[in-house]
Amino acid sequence: MKKLPLLVACLVSTSFSVCHVSDSDAQEMEKWQKIASRVTIHRDSYGVPHIYGPTDESVVFAYLYAQCEDNFWQVEQNYILSLGRSAELAGPGAVPADVLVRALEIPRHARQEYATASPRIRQLCDATAAGINFYMATHPEVTSRLLDRIEPWYPMAFTRYSIYVLFVSRTLGLNP
Repeated sequence: MKKLPLLVACLVSTSFSVCHVSDSDAQEMEKWQKIASRVTIHRDSYGVPHIYGPTDESVVFAYLYAQCEDNFWQVEQNYILSLGRSAELAGPGAVPADVLVRALEIPRHARQEYATASPRIRQLCDATAAGINFYMATHPEVTSRLLDRIEPWYPMAFTRYSIYVLFVSRTLGLNP
């Protein structure tokens, strides 16, 4: 399978336009395009992405972009659950799970953890959010169900959610 730079693949596969965006959005898009132009996603004969980039941040960016190509719905769903916002989509049956996430204060702790993280960790979280946001910006045919923008602290929320809710509560036999 042929290697294509990520940006070329995006521009060929979509009708990309930066119309009707603020200056800060345009600057952010330029930054994302610069990162995308330096990475390559090569999919092997099984469709598995192999990512090449000059920095860890660029590889993380492309990894999340590729993950969104494969299953954007699941990526968004993971963040919706970890933010305690699933009832907004699933209705009253999801309220108990959201209450647990809110009682554990996962979003608050994730914001705080991001704010106090080392510059290196923040860079990787920023790259995670940027990869997903770039995918959403370059694929207008894919609409988010709830989250219009991924924030850099969301990966920390998902990590906390995975440990506290998925692992601990299921280990204890609870059904969140």
